[in-house]
Amino acid sequence: MRLSHTRGCVLVAGGGSALGTASATLLARAGVPLCLTAGSAEAAARIHNAFSAAHLSCPPVLIVRMEDTARADALPEQAAAAAGMPAAYLLDLMHTDHESLLASASPDTISAYIEANITWRARLVRAVSRHMLHRRCGRMVFVSSTAAALPAAGQGLYAAAKLAAEALYRSTGTELAARGITTCSLRLGYVAAGRGARYLKQHPDLLQRIPLQRAVDVHEAAGALAFLLSDEAAAINATAITMDGGLTACK
Repeated sequence: MRLSHTRGCVLVAGGGSALGTASATLLARAGVPLCLTAGSAEAAARIHNAFSAAHLSCPPVLIVRMEDTARADALPEQAAAAAGMPAAYLLDLMHTDHESLLASASPDTISAYIEANITWRARLVRAVSRHMLHRRCGRMVFVSSTAAALPAAGQGLYAAAKLAAEALYRSTGTELAARGITTCSLRLGYVAAGRGARYLKQHPDLLQRIPLQRAVDVHEAAGALAFLLSDEAAAINATAITMDGGLTACK
């Protein structure tokens, strides 16, 4: 099945992650125009290295930090200008790192985390929606986590941010589908890449809790995201799909 991403470029927010580079290179191989964001110069270098290793020309990369809340407002227009075409698709992988027991988090930490992960994203979704409305077409996919429904100890803020983001995308899909803009979220379980791979290396027994008996492969996740972004998946709207090998289906 050949997937269609023909309305404009895909803005990959958080392209410096392992899943971001895997998704971006997969889309690039299919000839999909891209613009990526990276949270630092080091993340931008990872993107360039991944495209070089795949023997692909690297698309434009914008340095965007979630701590800079106001930057979200201009990001769709900046991506469109960098790519030379409208940003008609959004793949949102961005999230800041923080895990601690909620009772031990400082008030300043809580405020900064909410500002970066909820306020920033609300402004991004607003800006992308308004950008897409000019052409009456667009598709947005958010990368969530099974922690949104079943957080482990120390994941309270993380889970709250993921749930809030799912709500933002769900509302956008219900409000704007009639005007050509649809959304969905993909809840991932343990992924054998990046932080997930490091965590599983420290806790290999966790794999026994997964009916599949292994973590989700990063290329499996990238393939699922490429499909969910496509025009063929537009009817999968205002909902969250789980991809976790069956982890959350068990007691």
